[in-house]
Amino acid sequence: MVQRNSNDYGYKNPDPAKGWQPGQSGNPNGRPKSSVTTLLKNRNPEDNKKVADTLYALAIRGDMSAIREYIDRTDGKVTETRLTLGIMAHTTPELLEQAQKRLTGAMNGTRELKEKYNVEGTS
Repeated sequence: MVQRNSNDYGYKNPDPAKGWQPGQSGNPNGRPKSSVTTLLKNRNPEDNKKVADTLYALAIRGDMSAIREYIDRTDGKVTETRLTLGIMAHTTPELLEQAQKRLTGAMNGTRELKEKYNVEGTS
């Protein structure tokens, strides 16, 4: 077996004697009890209602960050906001028809969301 010295270990080449063993946690004590999330979850439910009411009031007044937060919390975060149509220079009529269907579906989805949230604007 080849002897290795401490200079043989480093970036992308860790020393196996210093690493964690299989099944060993890198954080054996877990999240600290004083973490912000833990403290917020243990607050008085009435305080949580006040925060939710304040967020709702800001969203109603048109605060975009409050609106975004409210929608993220109630409907879930949007993961993809772009619509890919896949139109190329050599596109066939069939591919154009498929792209048109995807675009129409996206427009209908936007219209439904606007109606659901009572949003005015161009279609």
